[in-house]
Amino acid sequence: MTRRVIQVEEWQSIAIGGPGSPLSATEVGSLLERWRTETGTEPEGYFNLTSRSLTPKNWSGVLPAGDVQLEVRPMGAGKLTPEQNGVLDFNIGIMLEAAVSDRGFVFPDADLSGEGQKVHALVAGFVAMVGTTRKKQILRQYKVNRETTRAVVGRTVFPAQLVQEIVRPGHFVSEWVSLDQDTAENRFLKAVLTIVRPMVSGHLRARLEAQMITFDGVRMSDARQEWRRIRFDRLSKDYRALMNLGKAILEGEAPGLFSGGHRGVSEITFTARAFEYYIGKAIEAIVPKAGYTAVLQDRSQLGRWSSGPKAGVGAFDIFPDVQLYPSVAGAKSVVLDTKWKRLRPGGDTAGVNVADIYQVVSYALRFGHARAVLLYPWIGADQIETMAVSVVGPDTSVEVMIATIPMIDRGYVQLEKTILELLKAATA
Repeated sequence: MTRRVIQVEEWQSIAIGGPGSPLSATEVGSLLERWRTETGTEPEGYFNLTSRSLTPKNWSGVLPAGDVQLEVRPMGAGKLTPEQNGVLDFNIGIMLEAAVSDRGFVFPDADLSGEGQKVHALVAGFVAMVGTTRKKQILRQYKVNRETTRAVVGRTVFPAQLVQEIVRPGHFVSEWVSLDQDTAENRFLKAVLTIVRPMVSGHLRARLEAQMITFDGVRMSDARQEWRRIRFDRLSKDYRALMNLGKAILEGEAPGLFSGGHRGVSEITFTARAFEYYIGKAIEAIVPKAGYTAVLQDRSQLGRWSSGPKAGVGAFDIFPDVQLYPSVAGAKSVVLDTKWKRLRPGGDTAGVNVADIYQVVSYALRFGHARAVLLYPWIGADQIETMAVSVVGPDTSVEVMIATIPMIDRGYVQLEKTILELLKAATA
């Protein structure tokens, strides 16, 4: 089937309905319905829709529906050189791997291919999840063993033992119970590792081989047959997530929370979520060097209902991305919020949406921080300088810094330096 392809960047509007418009209202409806059914999320968080335009946001990838195929590139990618686009894709792959594997932040060790292929990132995430999940629990089942032995092991088996005493005096038919790794779940995991092994090389191949060794007592089998034998009702949350990721890789689908698959046709990366997760984990790992502790996504309420049927109940859940607390008395605490948006410096607001300022100032006032930071990605050359704005009230004030994380920095090698310098400036 040949589809009409529409190529845009995140946050770039597509006209609807008028003469010569790329999309009809019917096609928009088909795209949004396909998004909802395939990703399991509501499209409102990933599209801005008006009567005249559709604007994709917070994701990149391919979304086919009917006769049209929407292809969304990361914001700013259109102005990059092929080499810079390769770096951007590589770095997004790193973010995706970290998000999928749910592991602590580590600087990348060149596991990803030069083009930053997402399949490589997903395999890396799967291998990491296999290791962390099996460290918590190795799935085993009870197995009954029966052998002829020179000494009794476990118990003797009758009437087989009576026959054995006649045929081979001094030998015993022994039966005992042992724990065995040869379960449907472990056979499925071993099969997936075997299938993806040819896709990878280098450091990742070595890590995969190390995991394969731990399955030595597990038979080789067909992954899809074993999938049907898995008892998900008996598995932990970690194991359920691991099995689903393995199945998604086998079927050519992008995984879980950060992607929605179309069986090899599309790959959707939720860039905003991946950026938020990766930068949050990086900050958590880096700031102890400056004497700070990071708290990620600490839930609270902004205010309480003072009257009505909900009087006394907390209202409006809020989740600041990162809060930093110093270990030294007298040092200043900081709240940080990441925004996957494209800054366009210029004008009175320097390209910053006033709603972002309102949000981070609300966080600061609610949690008692005098310093706040808005962190944006910077895709391109000539990165802007960090800016600051003072929001002054009658009794308190909040200093808000606007800073960027360079996305054209292969492997984020400058990330630690950027965060430590930003923290120093924010708490000066």
